[in-house]
This record gives sequence, C-alpha cells and structure tokens, in this order.
Amino acid sequence: MALVAASVLVLALVGAGARLARRIRIGLVEAESLASKTAFGHPRSALEWPECRVTDIVGSPEDGSMLMVVEWPAHPDRRAALLVSGDAGALGAIRRWQAMDAHLLTEPGRPVVLRRRSSLSKVEVRVVAEDDLSRPGSER
Repeated sequence: MALVAASVLVLALVGAGARLARRIRIGLVEAESLASKTAFGHPRSALEWPECRVTDIVGSPEDGSMLMVVEWPAHPDRRAALLVSGDAGALGAIRRWQAMDAHLLTEPGRPVVLRRRSSLSKVEVRVVAEDDLSRPGSER
C-alpha cells in the first residue's frame, strides 16, 4: 500500500513539474517576442505590434489565401488589413483562433510566424499585402 501511495505521489510530482516547465517555456517565448518588438520604437506595421487580434476574416482556408483585419488590443484604433497566403491547415488555425478571440504574437520574417498567445501553437504564413486601416488622427 505504501508503495502504491509513493508511486502516485511521484507521478503527481512529475506531472506538476512538466506543467510548470511548459508554462515557464511559454513565458520565456513570450518575453523573447516582446523584447524583440521593443526594438521597433513606434511600430509602422501590424507585424511590429506586440500582439494583435483578428477581428474579421474574408476568404476560405481552402482558397490558399485570406484577408484578415487585425487590431492592436492595447490600441483599438490601430487596425490593419493583412492579405496572407499559406496552406489550408495554417489558415484554418487562424480562423479557429479568430473564433476563440485569441490574441496573436507575430515573428516577422519570411514567412511570418503567428503564434497564439499563452500557447506554443504557431503557424507560418506569407503576408502578401498590408494596409493600415487606423482612424485618421490615431498615433502611427
């Protein structure tokens, strides 16, 4: 009986340690992403924002491209339209994240990496075009 109790305790500790390690890893990835964004000063592109939220999507993942309207949650007057292309799995994930109202972190590059905040889930897409939809007079 004592052996069973000790085994259960060890398994519980290992599970808690694994969850803690995952949360620490996610925190480090988010801290690294935020630190890289501070190098931009005033962001000129939605890809330079610390995070974004997809508010609208036009198109279907099966088409291979979608038009996404994103906003900066800390500055709701900052909005942009991104035409992205990628495989159906990546575009489908973005559509699911939009339905969940998830915040996304961007890692600029070729291709751009979008990662769901507080998660290690990420996708790679190619940004074909970007248009600033911010209201006139908003800080740019």
